[in-house]
Amino acid sequence: MRGRLAGEVLGESGYGLLLVGELADRWGVRQGPVPCKTVWAELDPVAGGWPSGQA
Repeated sequence: MRGRLAGEVLGESGYGLLLVGELADRWGVRQGPVPCKTVWAELDPVAGGWPSGQA
């Protein structure tokens, strides 16, 4: 995972979304009426290397 750049400190794609992008198998953003925005993420327990039966 790369570090945060100085210009990203106040950007809309904050450090939290960087983590989501690195950890989630699928994720996206759904725009709602301003100022609402929903970020969703899906984790695949098989792809994540979890032991069978513990997901």
